[in-house]
Amino acid sequence: MSKADDSYIDSKNIEGKAIRCFEDYLEDSTIISPYLASDEKEPCWDGHLYLYSGKTKDKDHLSGRIPVQVKGKVVNEFKLNKYKFQIDTNDLQAYLYEPTVYVVCQEKKSSKEKKLLYRCLLPETIKNILRGKDKQKSISVLMHQIPKQLDDFANKMMVFLGDSRKQLSFADNKSFTMRDVEKREIKEFSFLAPAKKMNEIELMKYLSLSPTYLYAKVDKELNIEIPISDGPMIIAFKQNVKKEISIGETIFFNNYENEIKDGKMYISISNILTIIVPINNDSDDKPEIKIDTQFLLLKDSIIKAEFLIASYDAREIKIGDFVLKLEIKGKKFIDNLRFNIIKWKAFQDVLVKLHVTKDIEINGITKEQEVSVNVLLKTIGEGNSIKLDNREIALNIIEISNIRLLLWLVGDKGGNFMFLDFFNQSIKIIYQVNKDERVETCLYSYLSKNNLWDKIDNIPFDKMISFYIDVSGKNKYVYNMATLDLLSILHTFDKIKEKDKNKSVQLIKSAKELNDWLIEKDPLETNKITHTINHYQIIKRQRDFSNKERSKLSIYLNDDSISPRNKVALCLLLDKKEDLKDWLRKCTRKEIKEIKSYPIWNFR
Repeated sequence: MSKADDSYIDSKNIEGKAIRCFEDYLEDSTIISPYLASDEKEPCWDGHLYLYSGKTKDKDHLSGRIPVQVKGKVVNEFKLNKYKFQIDTNDLQAYLYEPTVYVVCQEKKSSKEKKLLYRCLLPETIKNILRGKDKQKSISVLMHQIPKQLDDFANKMMVFLGDSRKQLSFADNKSFTMRDVEKREIKEFSFLAPAKKMNEIELMKYLSLSPTYLYAKVDKELNIEIPISDGPMIIAFKQNVKKEISIGETIFFNNYENEIKDGKMYISISNILTIIVPINNDSDDKPEIKIDTQFLLLKDSIIKAEFLIASYDAREIKIGDFVLKLEIKGKKFIDNLRFNIIKWKAFQDVLVKLHVTKDIEINGITKEQEVSVNVLLKTIGEGNSIKLDNREIALNIIEISNIRLLLWLVGDKGGNFMFLDFFNQSIKIIYQVNKDERVETCLYSYLSKNNLWDKIDNIPFDKMISFYIDVSGKNKYVYNMATLDLLSILHTFDKIKEKDKNKSVQLIKSAKELNDWLIEKDPLETNKITHTINHYQIIKRQRDFSNKERSKLSIYLNDDSISPRNKVALCLLLDKKEDLKDWLRKCTRKEIKEIKSYPIWNFR
């Protein structure tokens, strides 16, 4: 006998043992009857699996049959994860029109022990496998471990049979992608599950564990359903539930997130406490509790710490009307929280006193900055002084994590120093106007002069107008200085509007309030057009002009009493490029230079 004959006999022997192994696996099934042959009379298949819907395997209960191909492979070691098997491309193209279950039996050379793997080759699966590889002689195809529970495999075969029938008519046609579904705004889908009698929770559990093909319902009357090629997909279900989360009489949160995935229900409370509940009616497993031990933002950390401490002490939480008993472990962690929360609250009080609305990232506080925190707690928080040597009264910008504070350092000759809020109205800033004249100026003008609007976070925006009012009786230049401050605010707004949304909102709101005050209070008639232009450039930064507003601006543009430099500003507001060129020619070089330094030039 030739070597070729020996090879044929060995191959046939391996295939025969593989089929017997698969038949042994199916032996006790009440749903599946295998009809397989080891002599390979058919070119691409070894037989069929007949599926029955009842306990009796007869024609009356026959659901259908599935083509099967079984292969054997002798291996030195089992490979179960990410195992791939070479399948002839011609076979795959045949399976496109007869969806097939492909089974591979690995036999360990040393022990003759066997392991079964399989792949459900549906038309949509095969199209994805063949994409870009249809010219190859064979393709390496990923296999999956066969389920340990025979009922699980039977369920998968019932779903495979249904999917085969749904997808067969699309073997040569293009199916939908999820993007196609979104473009067509399709809202209804169908899918196949192994059992008709499933409650909602059981169905969601199944979909969260089992890769499933979805079908887009495009015509209800004609019952047209198009397969979605992105499948099969594992589906998770997420819902935001509006119910109060309370402990005792304290309501901590008004909602929670409920998610079903991996066959379990995840109840997530404010991303701090997650309760994982197995979805299994006969399970005695207790809910698993996970705590996020990362504390990032100060305000959020205080709320979360209070909630965890209360949960630990009460041993229960109330979700709506349902009381959930739970035991949080980690006494050391909770004790550490009790210690930290005292300091966090004290520091939060200091930041409130300093008008800081930005939430500080506590995880970004360095050891060096921790010293600054302790100094602020002692001075601004408790009102006590600290001992410092060789220090003078000075302005300081103190950086702590993601915030920067502009503070006065004041003290006495004995070396007793305190930090004070820069915007403490007992502090005055005097400007030398000329050698004979000194005036008290608004503290906010100091920010403009030193470009500090975007650099510090303790600006009391809500008190701005009261500060200008306070100095208006002491400084005849206050309205001109306030106008320059307004322009500085707008410059800063344009600079940070994309990277710091919260502060940019505060800036544009303050700019409007300041300009409204100038329109009302500035006694100089010649400044009215400046304030009007500023009014409109504030609007333009927030929204498009209305037709009425554009008409008013056009009237100003045609007013001969208005100077060329102001006409340039009006052209910028109205986007009149040609008129802008004409009016720029009528301005002096000095005026052009000034215009280009103003924030309105950003509209060019």
